[in-house]
Amino acid sequence: MLIVSKDNSKFKRLLQIKDNKLKDGYFLIQGKDLVDLAYNNQLLDLVIYLGESNKYSYKNVDYINLSESLYKKLTSYQSLPEVMAVAHLKANTDKLSNRIIYLDGIQDPGNLGTILRTGLAFNFRDFILSSDCVSIYNYKVIQASKGAIFDLNIVKKDNLLELKKLGYAIYVTSLDGQNLSKMQFDDEKYVLVFGNEGQGVKMENQNIANKKIYIEINKEIDSLNVGVSAGILMHYLNNLK
Repeated sequence: MLIVSKDNSKFKRLLQIKDNKLKDGYFLIQGKDLVDLAYNNQLLDLVIYLGESNKYSYKNVDYINLSESLYKKLTSYQSLPEVMAVAHLKANTDKLSNRIIYLDGIQDPGNLGTILRTGLAFNFRDFILSSDCVSIYNYKVIQASKGAIFDLNIVKKDNLLELKKLGYAIYVTSLDGQNLSKMQFDDEKYVLVFGNEGQGVKMENQNIANKKIYIEINKEIDSLNVGVSAGILMHYLNNLK
């Protein structure tokens, strides 16, 4: 059945999911590539089609059809995506690997999504986000991750000191750190920490660090974007295996 009224209860719920108002772990994804990835990971809950078409078949998944005016209200883009859907993430686990990425107050959704995508590319699958990070369900995070979120273990809590007590070495990025090219990394378990775009890693987290890392750059530039720094360090450490 085609939904045409903005007062329809199912459509109202979709708007709440889009705006992350339900806080129930469901979120909106837009575009066939993301929908396919969610489906292949068995994380797809509802498919949303434009008009009366349902030209893509996702077996055993419910679907609804929206009029063009409602579809436009739901999407975040000017060009209408071929298909949208509601999805969820894998259940996170506290059983962590020996290599963890800790994100300390990342605010820009594009940066967060990029870091998640890069982490998957370099075999980092456990991410811990501090409570003041941007929401993982922000549509810009989801789009920038290019589907990486469906393959990662993502936990949101403030527990860096707890990880140190569990035997993880803490590596933080810092402008007053040691030059990356002169450092040795031989810890079996470690947490790599990246900080807020403006303030960097919080001082209480810098104070418990085992290593402070500085990436040497041209003196005409005072700092690197956090997504770029994360990519450099994850690639560097991944190649030390």
